Amino acid sequence: MLGIPGYVIQPVKGEYFVLDKKAGAFAKIPVYPAPTERNTFDTHATPTVDGNVLVGPNSFNVPDGEDTSVSQKGMDGLQESGARMFAHMKREYYIRTFAGSRPKRIDPETGAIQDFLIDRPDQEPGVINLVGIESPGLTSALPIARRVVKLIREKEPLEANPSFDPFRKGIVRFHEASREEQAALAAADPDYGEIVCRCETVTRAEIRQAIHNPLGVCTVNGIKVRTRASMGRCQGGYCETRITAMIREELGKSVPEVELGPQGSWMFTGWMRGGETA
Repeated sequence: MLGIPGYVIQPVKGEYFVLDKKAGAFAKIPVYPAPTERNTFDTHATPTVDGNVLVGPNSFNVPDGEDTSVSQKGMDGLQESGARMFAHMKREYYIRTFAGSRPKRIDPETGAIQDFLIDRPDQEPGVINLVGIESPGLTSALPIARRVVKLIREKEPLEANPSFDPFRKGIVRFHEASREEQAALAAADPDYGEIVCRCETVTRAEIRQAIHNPLGVCTVNGIKVRTRASMGRCQGGYCETRITAMIREELGKSVPEVELGPQGSWMFTGWMRGGETA
């Protein structure tokens, strides 16, 4: 992506706070400030569909697009600017911070930011670059997908798979069920009667389904994004060890094979007191 001819790609980082669901009770709609002189938005508060509140981001250029660390200076700035947007920006609601980066495409002659680059580099067969897909990218996801398919079809034949089913059976969420439905779920499957993640009310049955889904989830973070287990106020302090044990039990993994997320992010690398070695 950094080698697209005629353009400079500048990584831009943004940092965020994640606030507890208790703060979500005070945020029913997104709160945005007026646009800046650069026609961009400053820090804003966004309620999520799950009840938390995201406060951020700041925005600054970074040399490394893979750097997802957060800084004390950045978080202090978000606290100050976020409090102007959201009166309930209080430290007791902080449960997590995170950062992400995205590439900005810059015209080397004018220095202007160029968005929505959909590029098929001839020197990289089978690759389509999507660069500078800004906030409207979600709204335009379907026409972007059609454009990508068109670019691929121009280079190689594509055949429809008549057996493909675009609808997948999701995990039944215990937390979203009524009391009667919860009782029925637990009666049909006892694992629905065992809560693994207390903060998000995620059961053993849901985690087991995530582990055995068609994508082959085998990491703690993989379970997290599919079930919300460990996304609550304690951030895995109670349930992470139980999730790790389930991954081992269900997949037959040894202790050193259990990973948090990316390859090499081992959960255990040394002695465990009173247990086996890693």
